[in-house]
Amino acid sequence: MTARDVEQGRDKLNFSTWDQDDGEADDAADAVADATMPPRRYVLAHPHAALSDAERQILVDALEAMGRARGGGDGGEDRSGPGGG
Repeated sequence: MTARDVEQGRDKLNFSTWDQDDGEADDAADAVADATMPPRRYVLAHPHAALSDAERQILVDALEAMGRARGGGDGGEDRSGPGGG
């Protein structure tokens, strides 16, 4: 199950192929902000993977900055997570 999760994760966002970015950082920021990442079933198996609100915001901010650095989205959308920010 873990190997499958890693493989699927790399299909969505792979830092080894970062130079070929096609908006993956923005997509990942969206998934983290709306709490669909990490997946619930993954957190059930790996409780240490649960993100606090502060950790979630740090990760969203970093992913958005990476996306902007790669020429991705404009970062104007509110992706601060559940409840907005």
